Amino acid sequence: MRCVWRRLRPGEIDHELTWLLVTLLCAAGGWAWLHFGMPLPRCAWHAFTGVACPTCGSTRCVRHLTHGAWLAAFLINPFAFLTLCG
Repeated sequence: MRCVWRRLRPGEIDHELTWLLVTLLCAAGGWAWLHFGMPLPRCAWHAFTGVACPTCGSTRCVRHLTHGAWLAAFLINPFAFLTLCG
């Protein structure tokens, strides 16, 4: 399979670059949010149903990962830990 790159036409939007920048900005914003200890968002699913969803604890998992506490991150939410490390 051969990958062929083409040049953008004049006035054409480079979607790959745009979404790469959006992703990097969101990642930096998320890191800053957790690093400076801002209030954590509440799980709407858990508040509505009372049942924990598969991603409950993922924010705390990310917080532990940013501080280097790998075991604590895994114990809080193994699903989110493996997904983030993958």
